[in-house]
Amino acid sequence: MTLEQISYLSQSIAAIAVVASLVFVGIQIRQSEKTQRAAMHTSRLGQIRETAFHIASPGITEGYSKALDADPETTPTEWMQFLFTTMAIEITRDEQYRQFREGLIGEERWSQTKATIVNSMTAPGFRALYQINRAVYSDEYQALLDGLMKKIVPLSSSGRFEAWKSLAAAERARIGGAAQP
Repeated sequence: MTLEQISYLSQSIAAIAVVASLVFVGIQIRQSEKTQRAAMHTSRLGQIRETAFHIASPGITEGYSKALDADPETTPTEWMQFLFTTMAIEITRDEQYRQFREGLIGEERWSQTKATIVNSMTAPGFRALYQINRAVYSDEYQALLDGLMKKIVPLSSSGRFEAWKSLAAAERARIGGAAQP
């Protein structure tokens, strides 16, 4: 083998090694991206769970429900609990909206978050509080919520509770009418 052939062979081996290392780096980057998305989604779920448990905790639920329904009997303490809890929820949703717009959260997950926003927008207390806190949120999130405010009709929590009771009664009737094992 001549020196020239050895040179060509070593250049060929080097080129193959470069291509192999680029493929390996590409695989690592893709895996890293998947890991980051999984961590972000786990964090998002943790935030949702933590908020739900907070609202459901003793001493918060009753006042939060009253303020959400814009009950005139809401006390200043209950209103403050509602204010800070709702502000935390909305700042988190605002951040999730930014992540969605930047392509970090997929359409399906954002649709789920948007559905919770739509549900919140049916509550008169939420709608009133949004108008007070509007300046806290990003311009893009304000535009989203402003658009939803125009489309969504407010409902009382008692109306939602009555709808749930009616649906639950229908489900109980289905069980009663079905053959029992």
